[in-house]
Amino acid sequence: MTIDEYMSLLGKDEAFKQRLIEAWSSEDGTIDDIINSYIEPLTKTMNIVPLPFKNAHFYRARYDSDNWTDKNDLSQYGYIHNAEVISLFRYNKDHEQVLYTSTSPYTAFDEIFDHNKNGKNVYISKWRKKNCDKVLCVYPTIYPEVPKRSIAERYYEALLCNPVNFDTKLSRKVGLILEAECIDNYDELNYKFSSAIASKFLLGSDALLTVSKKSSNTELNVTFKKDVTDNDLEIQAVYEVENPTCRNELNRVCKIGIPQDGHLKWYRYEVETDTIKIIKYGQLKISAPDIITDYSKRKSLRKYKYTLYPNINLAITDCHIGLVYNECGDYLCTVLFKIRLYEN
Repeated sequence: MTIDEYMSLLGKDEAFKQRLIEAWSSEDGTIDDIINSYIEPLTKTMNIVPLPFKNAHFYRARYDSDNWTDKNDLSQYGYIHNAEVISLFRYNKDHEQVLYTSTSPYTAFDEIFDHNKNGKNVYISKWRKKNCDKVLCVYPTIYPEVPKRSIAERYYEALLCNPVNFDTKLSRKVGLILEAECIDNYDELNYKFSSAIASKFLLGSDALLTVSKKSSNTELNVTFKKDVTDNDLEIQAVYEVENPTCRNELNRVCKIGIPQDGHLKWYRYEVETDTIKIIKYGQLKISAPDIITDYSKRKSLRKYKYTLYPNINLAITDCHIGLVYNECGDYLCTVLFKIRLYEN
C-alpha cells in the first residue's frame, strides 16, 4: 500500500500527509500526537456492544520454543507476562499486554504460521468465559468483504440485530484502518495507527472484535485486555499438535493438557473403539464392526488407514469426527468416535 492509498483510507488530505511524514522523520514523538488527534473523534462516536454468542470458545496458538519456562504453567499460554519484551504489534503498543485469540483453532494457527518454524510442535489453548452469563462488551469493527454463511457473517448479523445504536459506516471505516497492510517506505506506520485505536478502544471495553484476513475474512479475532483475561477468562484445555505445516494438519493432536489446581496436567488419549459409528460412506461399503476389528489391531497390521484425532473445536467428551481410507488412500467413510484420556 502506498502512503497516498493510506491517506485515502484515512480520509485525509495532502496537508495531513505532509505533517505525518515530517513527524515520522523527526522521531521527536509528535507522530503520536498526530495519530491521537486523528483517532480521538473516531473513538468518541463508536459504541460498545455485547460480545455475541455467550458460550463461544476462543483459541490462541503458539509454537514450541526455547523460551518456555514451564509447559505446565497456565500463564505460558496467555498474554506475554514480561511487558518489557513486548513490542509494537497490530493491536498493542510497546509493553502493552493483550491476549490475541481467534474464533477458530485453525485461524489461530494461521495467524502465527511461519514456514521457518516447520518441525516445531504447536500448542493451541482453548479459552472460555468463567461465567457464561457475564456480558463482555466489545468494540466491533466490520470488514466489508465477509463471505456469505461464514462465522464472521454470523457474528456481524448478531451485532447488527443489537438494540445499541450501531454506526455500521464508521465501523467499516475503522475495520479497514485496523487491517491495513504495510505502507511502502513507512514500516509499522499502519501498526502505529491500529495499535493506538485498539488501545483507546480497550480503555472503554473488554475486547476488540476484528476480522481475520488470514482466514480469508471467514473468521474473527478477539483481542482481550489484560484485566479481562485475568478475571473473566479461563483455559479449558491445551492441545499439543505434532509439527503442523499447514492448517489441515492441525488434527495431529498428540497430547492434551487439562487445568488442575492452577497447572496443566498432560494426558495421552485413545479411541474408544466400541463407540465408532459410520455416518457417511464413500463408494466402497464397509461396516463398523470391520473397522472396529481392524483398528483394534497393532498399527502395522491394520489394512485401513485412519485419521482419528480429537477435534479441538469440540469438547473432549463429545463425539469426534474422523476419516477412514483403504491401503491405497481411497476414502472409505466418515466416522464418529469418542476418546478416553490416560496419564502419560
